[in-house]
Amino acid sequence: MIKKLKIKILLSVLFIFSYSFLLIAQQDTLLNNNLSLHPQEKKGKEKKEREKIDQPVQIAYAGIFASVETSIRFEAKNYILSAKIDLEKNLGLQSSMYLASGSFLYRITPRSGIFASYYGLKRESSIETAKEIVFLDDTIPAGSYISGFFNTYIFSAGYLFSILKDPDAFLAAYINIYFMKIKTGVRSNIIDLDDKVEFVAPLPNFGLLGSFRITPWLTFKGGIGLLFFNTENYSGAIHDMHLVFSFKPTRWLGLDAGYQVFDVRATFPSENIRTHIIYNIKGPSLGVSLNF
Repeated sequence: MIKKLKIKILLSVLFIFSYSFLLIAQQDTLLNNNLSLHPQEKKGKEKKEREKIDQPVQIAYAGIFASVETSIRFEAKNYILSAKIDLEKNLGLQSSMYLASGSFLYRITPRSGIFASYYGLKRESSIETAKEIVFLDDTIPAGSYISGFFNTYIFSAGYLFSILKDPDAFLAAYINIYFMKIKTGVRSNIIDLDDKVEFVAPLPNFGLLGSFRITPWLTFKGGIGLLFFNTENYSGAIHDMHLVFSFKPTRWLGLDAGYQVFDVRATFPSENIRTHIIYNIKGPSLGVSLNF
């Protein structure tokens, strides 16, 4: 079921981008015509184009009914010893829950703009361990009462460059900076344990956004962001994708339904141990969007 859904999502994205690039060819023809204009005429034409931008501001909020998969693997730097913890199975954290996300888009000119997004997830659970768990340098024996937590806050903001200026087909590339904070750990008063791993990173991210008006009251929107990073302190990858149908009962209000995926895979050192985090959320979303 999940594989079929992923295939459908991929085909939808490919269709969007194929259609978009056909429109890009039309835009290139118009751009070549503009190059022959006098600078004063070109400036006046650009001003008229800015005035024609329909609803340059879009604010969206969505609740994702997310399936969450999180695991941590601790690996000694000699690569001989390692221990893996599944936070949902071993620490009792919720495997499905409500997740808040939001985005902001502002088209300053027909060609440029600002795009920002936010994800927030906070989980904590107290359990009695069913088996022995290794966390960093500590070994938690079976039968211990512990509290595990995994908190994620991700905010990104950056520059947007519009590829298409068609009023019914918007496509843009963006470069954002991710401000990502992942904090996870276990606490226990019984065995004097309070271990945590914290990963804070500003990271550049590249992606595409698209919006296609199907009818006056229905719009299809999508976006995909990809990032692979490898620095002295950490390495990994981030994938972000959303597909949304927006029903507009009024010109300024949209009722949104879609599907979102956010995946983080990060590796970073903590003391004498290398820590690997896999964090994946995916699920249907419902929300609203305001257009001005």
